[in-house]
Amino acid sequence: MKKKFSVVLLILLVCILSVLLVACDEEITVSFETNGAKRAIDDIKIEPGKRITLPNNPEKDGYVFAGWYLDDACIQQFDSNQTITGGNLKLYAKWIAKSDDVSEPSTQYKITFFAGENLYYTLEIIGGQRVTLPANPTAKFACQKSFDGWYVDELFLEKFNIAQVISNDITLHAKWNIEHLYDDDGVCSACGYFDSGLTFKVSESKTNWIVTGIGTSGDNVKIPPVNYDTRPVRYIGANAFMGCSGLTSITIPDSIISIGDYAFDGCVELTGVTIPDSVEQIGTSAFSNCTKITNIVIPNSVTSIGASSFNGCVSLNAITIPFIGAKAGVISGDTYQYPFGYIFGSSSYTGGVATEQYYYGDSISSITYSTYYIPASLKTVTITGGENVLRGALYNCKGIATITIPESVNSIADGAFYGCTGLTTVYWNAKRCSFDGSTFKPNSMFKGLNIEKVSFGNAVETIMPYMFYDCVKLETVDFGIACCGR
Repeated sequence: MKKKFSVVLLILLVCILSVLLVACDEEITVSFETNGAKRAIDDIKIEPGKRITLPNNPEKDGYVFAGWYLDDACIQQFDSNQTITGGNLKLYAKWIAKSDDVSEPSTQYKITFFAGENLYYTLEIIGGQRVTLPANPTAKFACQKSFDGWYVDELFLEKFNIAQVISNDITLHAKWNIEHLYDDDGVCSACGYFDSGLTFKVSESKTNWIVTGIGTSGDNVKIPPVNYDTRPVRYIGANAFMGCSGLTSITIPDSIISIGDYAFDGCVELTGVTIPDSVEQIGTSAFSNCTKITNIVIPNSVTSIGASSFNGCVSLNAITIPFIGAKAGVISGDTYQYPFGYIFGSSSYTGGVATEQYYYGDSISSITYSTYYIPASLKTVTITGGENVLRGALYNCKGIATITIPESVNSIADGAFYGCTGLTTVYWNAKRCSFDGSTFKPNSMFKGLNIEKVSFGNAVETIMPYMFYDCVKLETVDFGIACCGR
């Protein structure tokens, strides 16, 4: 009896699964209620998960078509960008009687809704219609106590008039009534806002903020991750702290994605800065003439560094960089393969060593050169990313004593380390690396340099012959536990 029951149950389950599978494969029918249009519109069949291509707009004498809606009262507008799932769908045509303020439509306009920094909703309507607002967005932070409505400007000065007839594209911004939940340190425990004393302006996208100046913040600056309205602070603007000679410390939150041109130029008392791994761009001369900074770590999130970013940083002893040159991802076939000196610039200063570097500029068929001024104090260079060390990358950098090559590097070009006569220590972590060169012995990338110590990391799988050809001062070679398959 028990066995018979099990068989019956198994058959029943198979039948249910078969029905479900068939249902999943069925097409969805989209039908159209035109509400008195001149012509009916045929149903459309669509696979689940696909978007619908709407038919041509219907026509009705004395009326202007105002879009397709999900309900017969024409309150909730259908979003043609959404994928269709679930059961069959019926759409209802909305009509507006022609009047003096509603003319025959000829243009379609886009209405864009932003909730904070995020795109919340978009719809396209024909000129002469009125907007049906979407459902109110959900609060992101506990300090956003109630929704105040949609505003036509980024500073929330003018509320959108729902009765207006649309005659152009419009971007609307969600405004919340804010009640910050301050802790004992004056920081909102919900969103992280605090009164920094800095000055700000809205960014070009009108959805986030730019730091523009030091304001009343004093010498120890902390940048909040969001401004008073809970929209994020994304940029340190050009010249924001330029010439702030009393600035001693700066705390940059991980909301920042860009540090502008000359942002900290001339901050002569600034002893250090931590750049978070949210930052993607560092502008021209961003930290120039920061004469007390001794160490800079640029995270791998950074993809471009402006010229002369660290010009005049006369106390700089160590720098960590995700690539050499102006931007990440440059390969041997590209033009403007800027060398290491690019980020220090070509303007001379006391404490800068004139360094003539050869590299490929506007053509890869001929070599060009520039004279850069690299701080005499700089001894340690750590490279953390990139696949290539290009031709002339550290050419003639006589003052550098220690260099670290990352695991990601797989190609080093001719002349990359030529003239690095002060180099004494190499930390080599490249997993597999080839040498694109023609100097005397194949692969002799460190030929004849005064290297005393080489350390191979655990990730290293191959070591090229002649890498350290004629390095007569080499005394110590360390191999990681797992180096070369050990």
